[in-house]
Amino acid sequence: MTAPTASTNPPAPPAHASRPTRLFWRIWNRPCWFYAAVSLLFGTVFAVCVPINAAPDEPVHMYRAYEVAHGHFISQKVDGQAVVEIPKSLVETGEKNAEGKVIHWDPTVRTSLSQTADLVFNTPLNKHDTEVVNTALTSSYSPIAHLPQAVAVIVGETVNMSPGGIFMLARLLTLLVRTALGVLAVWLWRDKQWGLAALLLLPMAVAQSAVLGGDAMSIGLSALFISLALYLRRTAERGPIGWLKVAGLAGLAGAVALTKPGVVVCVGALLVVPAGRLLRRFGWAAKAGIILFAGMCALGWLYVASQGLSAGYDDGVSRDSSFQFSYLLHHPAMAFLLMTREFISLRGNDNIISFAGNFGAMDTPLPLGVAVPILICAAAYLLCYHGRLSVLPRRTRVFLLVVAVGFVWVTALGMYIVGSEPGAPTIWGLQGRYFLPVLPLLLPVMPALAKMTRRWYMRLVRIMPVAWLVISLVYVINRYYQTPLYELLLI
Repeated sequence: MTAPTASTNPPAPPAHASRPTRLFWRIWNRPCWFYAAVSLLFGTVFAVCVPINAAPDEPVHMYRAYEVAHGHFISQKVDGQAVVEIPKSLVETGEKNAEGKVIHWDPTVRTSLSQTADLVFNTPLNKHDTEVVNTALTSSYSPIAHLPQAVAVIVGETVNMSPGGIFMLARLLTLLVRTALGVLAVWLWRDKQWGLAALLLLPMAVAQSAVLGGDAMSIGLSALFISLALYLRRTAERGPIGWLKVAGLAGLAGAVALTKPGVVVCVGALLVVPAGRLLRRFGWAAKAGIILFAGMCALGWLYVASQGLSAGYDDGVSRDSSFQFSYLLHHPAMAFLLMTREFISLRGNDNIISFAGNFGAMDTPLPLGVAVPILICAAAYLLCYHGRLSVLPRRTRVFLLVVAVGFVWVTALGMYIVGSEPGAPTIWGLQGRYFLPVLPLLLPVMPALAKMTRRWYMRLVRIMPVAWLVISLVYVINRYYQTPLYELLLI
């Protein structure tokens, strides 16, 4: 596969420039290099500055990674509960500050980088002192979603790392894998490469790539699959690809479906590829087979993971998925209004706020005065462009929009059916960060209303993502650390 042609040729570096100058020139003028550098730099700072175990559901994601690392790809069930036996030191790491106070959800409780360093370098890992913990929140995740973190657990236990060291290694490996997937996605994209890079650098997307969870893999793999589908469409004149590459495409579709069940909808982007691009005589059969395979992977995994699971979360809330599903079938109008209201909600840590940025244990939301401009910039990334633009046919763009809306609805319905109390007037646990994988689908859909000069376009897609990431890190540091950043700047 040859590299796609860039929409515009980047300017050449100055003659006789030094090696560091040439490196900076490549980073500043090539979207793949720019995305990789910014993602790794700010992702590493997020990984270090967000206290260990402080990211959304990070403890239970460590439980799941520990399961996968020890070969338990399907969660063990005891009395209808999904459980795992894990060292106590991994469970307790980072939960409290040096004064013994729980860090999460109390803005008056702070920690320090010295405590993080102590957890990483000095706290021992006692593999033999274990306890059994509930993993209902993450038992539905396939091993694909936690693969980098499981590798970190294996490496950490092999070299006898501390619990904090295992957490930090898991964060950094997750960041590295997600950045690599994003680089491939941007590289395959021909039009609006800078726009895709900027969307993947939204503060919440970068923050989620630097902590434990399934979002990093779902965002990275879905972006890569969508980019590959559009690349195959653009290069239709090259003729059909072989069986081996079709099998690899099916494997990638299956991996996308296994990150999170709702993300399987993104595999529908494959339908924009001309049938003749896949196999000479069996193109439609190949596309249908790949999409069916992805759907079977998602549904099959949910079925296998739910076997023997009669009790759900351990939070004391009554949940009944079958009753909830029946309730929605009998109240379709209520379901439509509920999904619409929840999606456009501006409340607390839901939807709009966490789409832009809500860090730590979802207890550090960006204020509306910052979140709304970030969303405006995200819309500008979608609508603005510079240079040559290949516009997809209207029918194709409408189809991709339908796929994007379908993704939103499947995600919202899934959270309501699985995570909410029967007949609840709101969707419990629905957050805007769950909709981040849909952004690459919207990029070719939008009609590109504004063609900007190179100077203003580059300011939009290079300076603004960095500015929002800096502001987000200021909020994270001011929330969690004993000496707020503005005081450090005054000293």
